[in-house]
Amino acid sequence: MGKITSLKLWFPVFWLITFLLQDQPIPIELQNLLFIFASFVGLLTGYRIFQRLDYDPTSDRGIFGLKLLSGGVTIMGFFAFILSFSAIFAGGVTRFFGMILIGIFFMVLGLSLMVLSAYLLFKYQRRAGIIIFRG
Repeated sequence: MGKITSLKLWFPVFWLITFLLQDQPIPIELQNLLFIFASFVGLLTGYRIFQRLDYDPTSDRGIFGLKLLSGGVTIMGFFAFILSFSAIFAGGVTRFFGMILIGIFFMVLGLSLMVLSAYLLFKYQRRAGIIIFRG
């Protein structure tokens, strides 16, 4: 399962396909399949970022760092999401299909980062004692 979900495999394949198909006429079925593929790579990239940024703070400094990390991830997710609209618009205007794929990639990545930010904020609130579960 590790080889199938390896970002080292799919990320370069995604960018290679994106730039090889820039001036090619593409049937609608293949376009839809490539849109799903771009979403998959964006989601996989977001998951790998999640794995890297998920840590358990044990000190006040670590808990505060978790809140700062959450804010930074929110900003990056927002900018990735906004960048996606720019890329999709540019791809539609210039008829560069690769830009549309890049836009979909950044849209899914931006949404993934925003969800990651919400998780990190929840984790901060849980560690800081703001959220308490009654058991």
